[in-house]
Amino acid sequence: MDALTAKLGKLSKPQIILTAAGAGIAMAIAYRLADRTLDSIIPKKKVEEEETLDEPKAHPAPPAEGAKVLSGCYDVKIGDRVVADVAHKNVRAGDVGRVVGLVAGRGSEAGRARVNFEGDRGEYNYMMGQQCHRLPLVDDIVEGDQVIVAATGKRGTIAGADPNGSATKVQVDVDGKRIIVEREDLDHAPLVGKFLTKGDCVRACAPFEHVGVGDRGVVAGPCSSLGLDSFRSRVLVDFGTKGRYNYTRAQLAFESLVGDYAKEDKVVATQPLPGVPVGETGVVIGLARPRGCAALRVDFGQRGTVDADVNSLDHAPLVPGHRIKKGDRIVAKVAYEETEVGDVGVVVGPCDREMHARDLRVCVLWERTKAKNNWQPGRHIELAAEARRMESSAQ
Repeated sequence: MDALTAKLGKLSKPQIILTAAGAGIAMAIAYRLADRTLDSIIPKKKVEEEETLDEPKAHPAPPAEGAKVLSGCYDVKIGDRVVADVAHKNVRAGDVGRVVGLVAGRGSEAGRARVNFEGDRGEYNYMMGQQCHRLPLVDDIVEGDQVIVAATGKRGTIAGADPNGSATKVQVDVDGKRIIVEREDLDHAPLVGKFLTKGDCVRACAPFEHVGVGDRGVVAGPCSSLGLDSFRSRVLVDFGTKGRYNYTRAQLAFESLVGDYAKEDKVVATQPLPGVPVGETGVVIGLARPRGCAALRVDFGQRGTVDADVNSLDHAPLVPGHRIKKGDRIVAKVAYEETEVGDVGVVVGPCDREMHARDLRVCVLWERTKAKNNWQPGRHIELAAEARRMESSAQ
């Protein structure tokens, strides 16, 4: 220390100032280098990653095209009433609130609605779709829903409640005109493919967060997040207390409507039906009208749509030239991903995605792996009974 003091004493005042400044610069450089090193090991949170205390946590979507436009059912405005789907602080699932502001989205997230919940439960930012939904007008119908008018088969958009105050009617915009229609005379329009609609009961075929394979859910609407890939192939599914997630069609299976018959099932008439002879094949498109009866609505193509009792139907072969039907137990003839030769599965329906040789494939749920894939009968799989018979013959 004495040596340093002696050395400084020999320097002029300007030289001392320059020396101190140089030391300060060296220390700053060393600090920045050390800071950069720490950043490379422990990345700092970006602003958009910081949790906002007055927002419930958003659920990510399971990993899985065209312009992406959110459905009008999520496009709320100030004054709209909404229902909470997730609890947050004093807010319970099912609580009703009014939109008092709109908050821009962060990153790839959708924007949020600033909601003031009734009963002095607080004011929070909620994401439309996954965290809250519009207050229904009638039954499960909300403004912005896409529907089909049963009498004409035309597609329309729900525009609001009946201005005359009816508890069973809604306004629908169809072909540029606004009409008043009874809820009973409306069907939800397909969201993905020809069959998947709002209100459908489904089961998960892919696990995600709290949702397991086989968990039951209800389709709550179209995809609610613009930031997801396969946007047009997804629907928002309400899994109850396990959350609401955007699943692709291939990650879901229809639940049975009556007996073991579900939407999209291929069936054959075993008894004469109005305008449909025995042996004619069709596709189940939903429950018969009026709702609640134990009959199915079946599309028989050029012969039209018919309401049929389940006792007048049977499952039809799914692929030309093969006897395989829904519910059949099958055996893998080839290995694919986790599925091994000899694995046993159950046919759950026709091919459920757009792919090569779609009409020649069936959808299989494998018992060991719980995977769901689309396989070709004869080439990839065979009936379990036939496999056992061949093994017996070989012995």
